[in-house]
Amino acid sequence: MSDKPHNQYARASSEFGTRGYVVRGTIVTHLTELARDAEASAGSIKVLNKDAILRLWGNAKILLSVYRDGWSLYDIATRNTAAQAVKARVPATGWIIRALDVDERFVTAETLTSEWR
Repeated sequence: MSDKPHNQYARASSEFGTRGYVVRGTIVTHLTELARDAEASAGSIKVLNKDAILRLWGNAKILLSVYRDGWSLYDIATRNTAAQAVKARVPATGWIIRALDVDERFVTAETLTSEWR
């Protein structure tokens, strides 16, 4: 693991943390474990397996498809119905922060998508 994730995390924290934003560092990889030296220097950075990101994308894609299928250019009421159907399935604000605030270094697909319906 290079110093780049730490540098990016530090810059984002100093720039956005003072504005009330919550900053989390993540790495997406196909790896299922880290080398000892990387683990020791990872700090608060979380690791997401590619499968977790693919599951997240799958959930988002389904919702986008549901909205698209119910969308109408000329019928606002139909558009609103489609939006409400999707809105009911979108996780509450802060879901990703809650998913990343686990004790484990690796965030599983189940944890990342636990609030998606």
